[in-house]
Amino acid sequence: MIFRNALTEGVAQPAVVVAAPLVSSPTQPPSPAVAEGDFLNRIGSPPESDLFPQTPRQIAEKFIRAQLIRARTNWKASIAGAAVLIVLLATTRVGGSSYDHWGGPYVDSSGRNPYSAKALSLPGMRMGLEPGRAVRLSRSLGHLAYVGEPMQEGDVPLFFHIPRSGGSTMKDIMGMCLGMVEASDVGSRHGHKFDQDLQVMTSEDGSHFVNVDTTTAEGIHRAKRLGLIESRLADVVVTQLLHPAATMFSKTQRGRMFTFIRHPIERAVSLFHYLGVADWEPTYDPDLAYISIEMYARSKRIEHNWMVRFLSNELERDLTTKHLAVAKEVLRQKCLVGLLTDKGETFMRLERYFGWAARRESDPSSKECQERLLHWGWSNKHAHPIVEVGSPAWQLLLKKNSLDMQLYEFAKELFAEQGALFREGGTFAPDATGAQEAGAAGQVVAGGER
Repeated sequence: MIFRNALTEGVAQPAVVVAAPLVSSPTQPPSPAVAEGDFLNRIGSPPESDLFPQTPRQIAEKFIRAQLIRARTNWKASIAGAAVLIVLLATTRVGGSSYDHWGGPYVDSSGRNPYSAKALSLPGMRMGLEPGRAVRLSRSLGHLAYVGEPMQEGDVPLFFHIPRSGGSTMKDIMGMCLGMVEASDVGSRHGHKFDQDLQVMTSEDGSHFVNVDTTTAEGIHRAKRLGLIESRLADVVVTQLLHPAATMFSKTQRGRMFTFIRHPIERAVSLFHYLGVADWEPTYDPDLAYISIEMYARSKRIEHNWMVRFLSNELERDLTTKHLAVAKEVLRQKCLVGLLTDKGETFMRLERYFGWAARRESDPSSKECQERLLHWGWSNKHAHPIVEVGSPAWQLLLKKNSLDMQLYEFAKELFAEQGALFREGGTFAPDATGAQEAGAAGQVVAGGER
């Protein structure tokens, strides 16, 4: 079963570290420049900004670098620093390129997680996957609410935008139909990325956005520095960089993650045809218009397991089933999952989850706008040939995205099980969401005054 695999594949194993000697002999200290350059090549460069939180491993690396600089007079100190790093590496769980998965699940004073499937007694949820049993998530995600928790004042929707999976339509519905103020990539256009203060801007289509870019590391750092979340200007944050973006939130203003997921092979085919013609996109590649999908699948241009990479925060190195286990756990604990194949049900859940029905009912044209975009006026729609199941191109794409395929199968089961949250007795059942929708109506009034 997929759920059993998430447990067995996600068990963290101690890392095996082989440390090369820092000195060429026990009595002769190395050249400071050589020692520092050689060692830094092995452990990598630290983050350049305060965007990423300091983990014990990063603190140890900083200590080691300081000792290497002092190698002229005290080269033995660098060996002591290396020993500290080895101990930390040996106990590190699966991690991404910038974070270690040392954070634990939410527990109350009795040591139980009150928002686990078992505690909530959700009939569709399997009892064998309580948070934290097999995989511990990064502390960077600590201020994202658990998916089954009741909504709290100050919670902010966080849309994890997976390319070519209905994200543009979702953004248009939120901005154009529901009148929400978005923090996304739009905020950096027309020179606004140099603004010194946060402002709500209006685009040509009438939608509203904050003048920040939450889709790049630099933009997220700027949004964090300017206090985007604290300002309460944004009704929703849109990003692909989940882990950096999650650090913008706090205990009193948590992120509520949701996403649309599409079949990975269909998504890869759509992306191939789209990027060959979309000259307005930063990732536009005109060469793709002159090669076949099979050539693309054999090239280095193709994405490798995009969803697993961005959910586990491993954007560079090779992926393993441990990264898949982390990605599964992020979705299961932190994300309200939507499926592109079931857009209507997905959006019904989003309305109940965030109380958006009040926004739609306050404007008669909102419902028509929403139905048009959701069912027949799909944003960024791009017709293209399909790839037959089992064809050489399909098999190549499948091989490149094998982990994403496993994650997609898991997401489909998770989508079915999360339905219990919206049925009778669930946290977000119709009789339980009246207060939330009333609160959302108040936000609409406040939003209209901005």
